[in-house]
Amino acid sequence: MERVLSALRSTETKTRLMGVNYVETFLDEEGWEEILTALVGCLSDNNAKVTQGSLRMLAKLIQSPSKPTEHIRGFFTLLWGPLKEKLGDSKAPIREAATDVLLCLIEKIGMACVLDRLRFCAGHKNWRIREQVLVCIFMAMERFRAEPQRICQDGLLEMALKLLEDSTKDVRDASLNVIHVLYGIRGESLLLELQSKNLRPAHMRLLMGRLGGEEAPVTSASSSTSSQPKRPVATIRPPSYSLPGIPVAATSPAKAKRSVSFSPPRSAPVVPVCAYTDKEVQQQMTIVLDGLAENQEWTTRVKSLQHLQSLVEKGATQSAVFATSLKAMRDRICDQVGDLRSTVTREACSTISSMAKALGDAFHPFVDSFIAALLKSVSVTIQIVAVSADSCVKNIIQSTDNGYPKAVPKFIDGARTKNNSIRLHCVEYLTLAWSTWDPMAFDRHTETMAILLPSIIGDAHADVRAAARKCFWAFHAAHPQRANQVLDELDASSRRRVVDEMATAPAAPASNARPASRKNALDAPSAAVGPIPSTVKTALPQPAVVPLGPRRVFNGSEHEAHASSSQVPSGPLRVPIPVRKQPRTDDRVDEAPRRNQALRVLNTNTSSVSTASHYVEVAPTPTYGGPLRVEVAPVSSRSTHPESTRRRASATDDNQRDDRPSSLSSELWEKRADDAMWSIRLETVDHLLRMAPSVMPPDAAKMVKIAMARIGDSHFRVAQSAMKLLSLLVPTHPSLVLPYLKTALPKVFAKLVDPKEGVREQATLVLEAIVASSQQGGYDASTLLSWIVPSMLDGPVKVKLLVYNCILQLLPSAPEFGNAPGPLRALVLKLADSIENDQASERGTVTVVTNVLEKICELYDASFSMVLQQLSPYKLGHIQKCINVPAPKLKRKHEKPAPPPSMLTSPNQPQDAEPGTHDWLAVLCGNNASREDKLSAMDKIMKDIRTQGASVLCSPVTNAIEWPRIVLALLDLALDNDSNEYKILQTKVMQTAALILATPEYASYAATSVESLVLQLLSRASSNSVLGLYFVEKFVALAITAVSNIASIRLLVALTKSSPQEDVHVQIALKVLKTAIDAIASFDALHVGEFDWIASAVVQTLCHANSGVRKNAVNCLVSLYFLGGSNFVPHLHALPPHYQKLVSLYIEKAQVATTQR
Repeated sequence: MERVLSALRSTETKTRLMGVNYVETFLDEEGWEEILTALVGCLSDNNAKVTQGSLRMLAKLIQSPSKPTEHIRGFFTLLWGPLKEKLGDSKAPIREAATDVLLCLIEKIGMACVLDRLRFCAGHKNWRIREQVLVCIFMAMERFRAEPQRICQDGLLEMALKLLEDSTKDVRDASLNVIHVLYGIRGESLLLELQSKNLRPAHMRLLMGRLGGEEAPVTSASSSTSSQPKRPVATIRPPSYSLPGIPVAATSPAKAKRSVSFSPPRSAPVVPVCAYTDKEVQQQMTIVLDGLAENQEWTTRVKSLQHLQSLVEKGATQSAVFATSLKAMRDRICDQVGDLRSTVTREACSTISSMAKALGDAFHPFVDSFIAALLKSVSVTIQIVAVSADSCVKNIIQSTDNGYPKAVPKFIDGARTKNNSIRLHCVEYLTLAWSTWDPMAFDRHTETMAILLPSIIGDAHADVRAAARKCFWAFHAAHPQRANQVLDELDASSRRRVVDEMATAPAAPASNARPASRKNALDAPSAAVGPIPSTVKTALPQPAVVPLGPRRVFNGSEHEAHASSSQVPSGPLRVPIPVRKQPRTDDRVDEAPRRNQALRVLNTNTSSVSTASHYVEVAPTPTYGGPLRVEVAPVSSRSTHPESTRRRASATDDNQRDDRPSSLSSELWEKRADDAMWSIRLETVDHLLRMAPSVMPPDAAKMVKIAMARIGDSHFRVAQSAMKLLSLLVPTHPSLVLPYLKTALPKVFAKLVDPKEGVREQATLVLEAIVASSQQGGYDASTLLSWIVPSMLDGPVKVKLLVYNCILQLLPSAPEFGNAPGPLRALVLKLADSIENDQASERGTVTVVTNVLEKICELYDASFSMVLQQLSPYKLGHIQKCINVPAPKLKRKHEKPAPPPSMLTSPNQPQDAEPGTHDWLAVLCGNNASREDKLSAMDKIMKDIRTQGASVLCSPVTNAIEWPRIVLALLDLALDNDSNEYKILQTKVMQTAALILATPEYASYAATSVESLVLQLLSRASSNSVLGLYFVEKFVALAITAVSNIASIRLLVALTKSSPQEDVHVQIALKVLKTAIDAIASFDALHVGEFDWIASAVVQTLCHANSGVRKNAVNCLVSLYFLGGSNFVPHLHALPPHYQKLVSLYIEKAQVATTQR
């Protein structure tokens, strides 16, 4: 047993697993308490086998009859913590094993002891723990079903109802299971308690649907209830949700089916009676108003909305003060509709629906505000929010027969918005309103509706067009004459689809009378708009005589005999006539009549309908030639023509042909190229592609604009065709493409690594066309390189390599670029940065960069040598990794060659003098000198300066001190390497520089030329080396110490305000500027207006794109605050609020630091 305990307490997983496997034999022996403690410790193991085995052993140990209940109860606190965590484990077997242990504890020590801990888990953040707690309670209640006295029900129903609101479906299902089992124990008393809880209608409906199918059990809770026979659940009447004052018989069947009522049908209408006085309603509405305040928690707002629903259900809407109180809280309810939490939005929509149903026509003063708020939520991507808002709007529409005139403008405006979802829903709402409300509600908007219908019937969105056709027929039912005028204004294709929409509906009743209740119009499709009125200028065939729809044949006769409906199936048989028509200029509207036209015979039954009622419509023919619609011969006469049947089966629907134009006018190019449907955009670009070889310059300019815009299209086929079009336009119209080329090049480079092979191929063709055109003089290669180089390091490494290859091809044709040291230096620096950053991730970087550098060296050797002399040793080292640079090219400006030895010696010069002191510069700059040699040279310089002064630094050639050469040589030595072994050398460099720049000779030089020296120092700065920035900053600070603080501040402020400076230059200038500001004795030392000039320059850098610049700008502003005091306050107040807060925080931080000192 000791060995097993030692294994269970081990930290190794394998040893623990072995102990778990062997512990079962010792569970009934003495000392089981230590085993239980060790097994609890194993529950924290990360291995699932160890955890699952430990739980299984704990269940067996607790179930053992030899273990006293009191002893097990003493270990419950120790067990509960790890056991609760395992209830929420991600592995189902572990959760099941933990549940078994918990059930064993419930059976051993009683449910009452465990339930207190389980109730606390109802609010746990892990949804699996919440679910598993309910599962455990459910299993315990099922296990003790025969012994109800062992079940503890304290707070059980409240916990289950609380978790019924959970966001996770599994938790809600488990909660329903618990309530279901509880119903089996408590019976009707549970239903009565549920009705008193003021549950949401959706939850009440769910519970009654779950519990309504069972008979209530007979409980023995009291003698009075046991002596009476129990009623079935269906006889218990929950609160009624029917509309006040409207009999049940008058309600439409569809609405009755949707109504939230669980009671059986009653012959008398149920009218809720107000259970409150006016004063009580006023008090309750005030409580609701306070609960909906903006600063309240979302749970409080949800409870307030539920409270308001309870008031509505209990008849509070009949009070005279309800409408007045609702007006005060209207805006707050609208705010809940737009809340970020879906639970709040859903509850708000339910509340608005209940008020609309209860108030009926009295809801009209509030409808515009609520509709406006709901329409904003209809289009959100969260489904539960969108569905709740949509259902709420429909409930509002269906809550009245007379209609809400204030809601109509909201729906019409929504049908005109750019949002497809809002447009679709508003068209549906208009359809429902026209079918449900009295036409008097639309009196002021009939003409507006007539103007709206053509635009939504021709909408770009297919679902909107389908809903608009239904809306047309709803409008036609109320205003047939105006609807006919709208139908006349439509094009032939849209008119046919509108009529077909009516034809697809089932046959209408024979009576033309309007239904008594119009609320069923959308629920019953057969009665949606009634039969087709005689005023409509089309007449559909009678289904009892001829088949539904026309029959289209190749060469049929108009006077052939009819086929019986039993022989001929319904539906059109379409075979195109081989007649090609002239191309249309638009894909939806036929603007000009055509010569060849189709006869559309819509009713040929002469025996049942008079001749006057026949209407033959002459319509413009579709693009590809239309079929003749005539009668079809009997089946027997057609059965011998299998070839025509085969042709009919392979024919294309004319509706699809209408939307495929064969040519387009230039005015429609841009409109169709920006269409929302990618197929239309692709058709347009392909059409331009066919026209490109022979296009004229005015149209070519439009093509170039469309091609540039479509290169980055979201659909790869459109982008591929756009690049193909661009590759054709580049060589033929270079002057038109040039203005767009700078912005298009990065997009083309990105397409070179696109996942689609076709896109990559077309991008390659575009680049080849651009390079070929530059070689032929169509484009200036130097200009192209000046566009490419600044952004050549942007993007993935693979894109960079492709950019380098493009540069390699452009270099031979760019002499202006290659012979200019400035642009060429920028390119070489970019290449050095690429070697430093990308060679580890992409092996081909060095190879491609080497090819570019060799090409530069071959074509522009003189400029390349000048660039190499300007590079720092750190950058030069990366370049030397790729190419072998001759030594003369590496000699920098401050490495002037030593003068030839003179054969004549001066009489004043001693013959045994040591070599000139200028030799130390060659030692410091030489690549072959060791670190010890450089240290010795600096020691000698410092010793000579202390004894002889700065005269030892004079050049033997010019007999003057060349300060830039000296300072830059020391800085390059400090920047040579960032490793720790060079720390001694860098320290010595800083000491030497500080000694040299503190001499009087340098002070006289700095009085006139410090600005040029500072600019040369800043040119050595690079953002890739933090230590390099430190040394450049220190050298700049040392360089300006020789001048006064005021002069140095003026110089640094000028550097920060100059726009061409790089980020690191501005950052260094601000750091040194802060030091200079801190060194000023008082505000009076500045000239008048100088403080404001400094502050305004620093404030401008707060908006810089670089975070380091912004941080140093804030530090400078803090120093200006301590220098200027009240003079700085106007500048602080002029900042934006977020910058004011940021600077104030740093000022307070600096004040605290100063106080602590």
